[in-house]
Amino acid sequence: MFLSLLGVTIGAGLVESLNPIAISQQFVLQSTAKSKHSILTYIFGIGLTNFIFGLLFYFGLAQIIRNVFESVQTNYPFLFPLTLIIIGVMLIIYCVYHYFSERNKKAEIKDGEVEPTPKNLSAVQLFEVGVMSCLAELTSALPYIGYLTILISADNQWTVALVMLVLYNLVLFNLPLYILYAVSVYNEKC
Repeated sequence: MFLSLLGVTIGAGLVESLNPIAISQQFVLQSTAKSKHSILTYIFGIGLTNFIFGLLFYFGLAQIIRNVFESVQTNYPFLFPLTLIIIGVMLIIYCVYHYFSERNKKAEIKDGEVEPTPKNLSAVQLFEVGVMSCLAELTSALPYIGYLTILISADNQWTVALVMLVLYNLVLFNLPLYILYAVSVYNEKC
């Protein structure tokens, strides 16, 4: 049983690791990183977020969160829609303000006077980008949810599940990203 679960973990992890969004993001982010090595925080952010989602799903915390959400929705039915409307209006106001303030700044600066400086992302910023990009992709995580369902139905000890989740998320799921990082570092030294 353990070997078949390990095989499913390796197969599913490698298949899901071919994530074109994360790979293309890493190409762009490696060029904006302050240090080539800080891209590892981006990779870790993706793996850690996926791992935490797996823990929530495996140990039933997702069901608890759903129950709390449904309870709040039943008792205060206008709370979530009202909150989302307020957040939406605030985002629209911020975007309009930001658009006009940038437009005014560009009008004040004459052409050719100031060159925009390229932004270099720090390790913390790269970690945050990794977390946010993984959260955005969790909506399309059907293969991962299928794997988690198999893991739950395997009825192993929680320690085995924890090891499988670590292997899946922090090693296999990020394997192409680690390879891209290694190739980048290698080519920089040549």
